[in-house]
Amino acid sequence: TTFSGAIGATYALNALRVEGTSTIAANIMTAGTQNFVGNVVISGTDVNLSSNGNSGSGQAINFGGDIDGLSANANSLYLFSGVAETTVGGNIGNTVALNNLGLGGMGTLTTISPLTTNNYNYTGAAETFTATYAGTYTFYLWGARGATGNSAPGGNGGYATGSYELTAGQTINIYVGGAGTVVSNGYLGGGGWNGGGNGQGTSGGGGGGTDIRVGGTALTNRVIVAGGGGGSGLFSYEGGSGGGLIGATGGNTTNSTAAYGGTGGTQSAGGTGSGTYAGYAGSLGQGGQGGKNAGSGGYYADYAGGGGGGYYGGAGGAASVSYGTGYGASGGGGSSYIGGVSSATTIAGNASMPATGGGTQTGQAGNGYARVVATYQTVTTFSAGTQTGKIQVNGSVKATTLNTANTAFELV
Repeated sequence: TTFSGAIGATYALNALRVEGTSTIAANIMTAGTQNFVGNVVISGTDVNLSSNGNSGSGQAINFGGDIDGLSANANSLYLFSGVAETTVGGNIGNTVALNNLGLGGMGTLTTISPLTTNNYNYTGAAETFTATYAGTYTFYLWGARGATGNSAPGGNGGYATGSYELTAGQTINIYVGGAGTVVSNGYLGGGGWNGGGNGQGTSGGGGGGTDIRVGGTALTNRVIVAGGGGGSGLFSYEGGSGGGLIGATGGNTTNSTAAYGGTGGTQSAGGTGSGTYAGYAGSLGQGGQGGKNAGSGGYYADYAGGGGGGYYGGAGGAASVSYGTGYGASGGGGSSYIGGVSSATTIAGNASMPATGGGTQTGQAGNGYARVVATYQTVTTFSAGTQTGKIQVNGSVKATTLNTANTAFELV
């Protein structure tokens, strides 16, 4: 028997008896006893079973078998028999656990859509967000830009957005990428925080990716990533922009035979360098560093930009094959990732995307940015009643939350 609508909503039934199995999607109100002989499945989000109808003081509610939810931790049940007993012959949550279980009261689910917005700037450290209510949260992420090595700009950061279901009290970790910086002649550095690859001497470091991690802080806990842009080399074309699902390839040197840009990260691997003195390959979450031609006799040629961070980082640019030329190629952009969220979109850093402050922009310049918006939230309110009748469960109970009446009653 399936109860898809409310029973006794206007006038309570005298009593109810159901033989065999039952599926209950809505409230049932009676003035007399309720007897469910077989197993029961609670398919509604919140189901109230009360025998206190018509201003009565309560009658017995009996279950002969098990009570299960339809989906794990998604269905709630509230039992209110007042002065009478409630008896469950089997288990509650035998194979599918309930969300809320209320004993001696009524529950009400309220949906709220306040569009609460939380913004996160770059800090150089992980940040957190804790959901006040269960519901749907939308993430908006912008990766950081790679640094400008000389005249050519570093690649702009990419963009990613998607929705994720959070439970009340759940905490997520937010990593906002830092923009790459210029490294001085003869040194290695400049990679932006959260995966930007280092540049080699008078070049730009790659921008860091921006990501959100759920269930931990490891790279494997990332559910969404916006790729960072690659840093540009000295006398090269611009750094590769952050992805998109694939980061862009960094620019070659203006003398195209001297050195080649690193490729962008993909959904399965980091970008790769090419040429005699190729830049280092990107890896999971990390852009590769720029290549270096060490030479001999104290001479060297580097000037190559670092790859952008991201889901997989872009490769660093290659160093020049000739000493003293000042040529160095640009790093590739890091890839974005939207595989862990729903209703998702990603946009490359060389295309029009939403701007952090409203309107549109072509790629993200500067540090990364993140935004968490509560787009759909639910909260359950339990109204405790006067329950003095014994409640007996002959099996186990599996539920996320247990609520009880505000009066003393025997629970066995």
